[in-house]
Amino acid sequence: MAVYTWRGRNSRGEVVQGQLEAMTENGVADQLIAIGVAPVHIAPVAPISETTKDSWFDRLQRAPVVVEDVLIFSRQMYTLNKAGVPILRAFAGLEASSTKPAMVDLLKDIRSSLDQGRELSAALARHQDIFGAFYVSMIRVGEMTGRLTEVFLRLNEHMEFERDVRERIKQAMRYPVFVLIAMLVAVVILNIFVIPVFAKVFAGFNAELPLITRGLLGFSSWMLKWWPLL
Repeated sequence: MAVYTWRGRNSRGEVVQGQLEAMTENGVADQLIAIGVAPVHIAPVAPISETTKDSWFDRLQRAPVVVEDVLIFSRQMYTLNKAGVPILRAFAGLEASSTKPAMVDLLKDIRSSLDQGRELSAALARHQDIFGAFYVSMIRVGEMTGRLTEVFLRLNEHMEFERDVRERIKQAMRYPVFVLIAMLVAVVILNIFVIPVFAKVFAGFNAELPLITRGLLGFSSWMLKWWPLL
C-alpha cells in the first residue's frame, strides 16, 4: 500500500486534511466518502526517511490517549457500524480524521492488527492500559453474539455515565476542600500573628494560665519556630 495525502471538505463544509494508506487514489477517495468527506485533492507521499521520524523525545511530549478520546472513539465506531461501514474502512477513516498524534498511532496499530487477521478484541487487548479489561471483554462479547454495534452504543453510554459521576464528585468535593483550606489558613494566621501578641500580654500578668491556654501558646511558639519547614 502507498501513503497518500488528501484534502477535502466535511459535512459542515470545513476544510480537513490528512494522510491515508490505500492501493490507489480511488481507494483513498472511497475511504473519505465513507466517513462523509468530499475529496478535493489526493496525492502520493514520498516515503519518510528514518531521520525524519519522530524521536523518542517527541513521542514523550505527545498528549496521551485519555478517557475522553476512547469515549469519542466508541461513539464514532457505533455510528460507522450502524451505517454498515466495514471495520477496516472505519478505522482508516478515523485515523485520517484524527488530529491527535497518539490517537493516530493507536488507530494505526489496531488497523495493522486487523490486517494481520486478529479479531478486534485481540487488537484492543494489545492496548489494555488504554481501553481496560471491561472494554475489551465487552467487545469480545459483541463479536461472539454478532451485536458489536449495540456493544459500542452501550460502552459509549457507560463511559458517559462514569464521566458524569466523576464530574459530580469533583463538584461535590470543591466546597469541603475550600472550607478545609480556609480553616488551615486561619489556623496558621492565628498561631503566627495573633496568639504571639496575647502571649506577650499574658507574660506580663505573672499568673499561672489554664492548661488549654498554655497548650495554644506552646503550639504557637512551635509554629513560629518551624513554620518555614512546613
